[in-house]
Amino acid sequence: MKFPTGAKGVLAATLLGLWLAGCGGGGGSDAEASPSGPITNPTDPPPTVSGDFIVYEDTASNELLKGPLDSSSWKTLASYRRGQDGWSRLASGQQLALYRSASSQNDALTIYNVATSQVVLTQEVPNNTVVAGPVFGNPDQYLLRTYVGASDGGKAFIVNLKAGNVVNTIASGGFDAIIEALPDGRLYRINSKTGIISTSADGVWADVGRLSIPAGATVGNWRLSHNGSKIAVVYQWFSEAAASRSDVWVAGIDGSNQYRLTNQGFMGRPVWSPDDSKLAFNYDTTSMGGGVTGRCTYWQVPANAQDVTGISTDAQHAVATQMRINLRGVKDYSPCNVVAWEK
Repeated sequence: MKFPTGAKGVLAATLLGLWLAGCGGGGGSDAEASPSGPITNPTDPPPTVSGDFIVYEDTASNELLKGPLDSSSWKTLASYRRGQDGWSRLASGQQLALYRSASSQNDALTIYNVATSQVVLTQEVPNNTVVAGPVFGNPDQYLLRTYVGASDGGKAFIVNLKAGNVVNTIASGGFDAIIEALPDGRLYRINSKTGIISTSADGVWADVGRLSIPAGATVGNWRLSHNGSKIAVVYQWFSEAAASRSDVWVAGIDGSNQYRLTNQGFMGRPVWSPDDSKLAFNYDTTSMGGGVTGRCTYWQVPANAQDVTGISTDAQHAVATQMRINLRGVKDYSPCNVVAWEK
C-alpha cells in the first residue's frame, strides 16, 4: 500500500510536532504500554471470519488461522476493539480501521465501511496512534491520540482525516484515561484509576457519572454496547498467588445500575452480541497461579445474567454456552480470542 506525500505525510508530522511541542520534546517511559495497548504494526495474520464470529489468531493456533480476509468476508465484519492486533472499532461497528507500517515513523491508517468494504479514507499518522470516531457530527472528523512510550502528553487531537488537518486539541486525561466514541458522535472517557466517566460533544469534557470499582480492583478493558446505552467492564486484581484475576461487570454508560456478570475469576475480553442481548467473554486459566498451564475458551451468557460461576472448559453449564466454530477443516474449534460478534 503506497501513499503519496503531501497532506498524508504533513498530517503525521504535524501531529507528532504538536505532541512534542506540548511536552518539551520529551516522551514517556518505553517500558509501559498505553492504557488499552497502543496500536502496533501487526506481524500476525489478521482476524479470521468464521460463521457468527470474528476470531483473532490464537498463539497456539498459528497455522490454523493463517490467511488473509477475502472480499466476501466484509459482509460479516463487525465492531473491532482496538488493541495490539492493529484493528480498531469505529462508529459503533459501522467502520473498521486498519493500521499498516508506512515508514519507520508513520503508520498507514485506512478506514473501511464495514457493510460495503469500500475505503472511506486513507491517511498517514505517527506510529502508536489510536483513533476513535467519527466525532461531533462530522463524518470526516476523528479523535487521534499519539503515544510516545506510555504517554500521550495529556492531549488528543480532533482531526479531519480526509482533509488531513488538525481541527482542535483537547485534553485526553492522560495515561489513566481510555476514550471511545458513542454512536451519536460524542466522546466517552473512563478514568481507570478513579472510575470517573466523562463525555464531550464539542471538545469540552463534562463528568456524567462514576463506576463503582470493587475494593482492591482496577479497571481493565471495557466495551460499549452497540446502541451506546451500556458498558461491559472488566475489573482485575491480584490474588495471593500473585496471579492476575478478573471478572466482567455490566453498567449503564453513566456507571449506574452496575451488576456483576461473572463471579469466577479469569474472565475477560467482553464482546456484545449484535442486538446487545448477550455478552461473550473468554475464560482464560493459562495464568492461574502465575504459571503457564491451562486453557482459554470463549463463552456467552444473557447480558442480564448475574454472578455466573461454575464454568468448566468443555463441560455443560446451566447459563453459559461455550463457543465452538468450524474453521478451516477443524470442527468444533474452541477459540480464545473472539474479536467481534456479527450475527
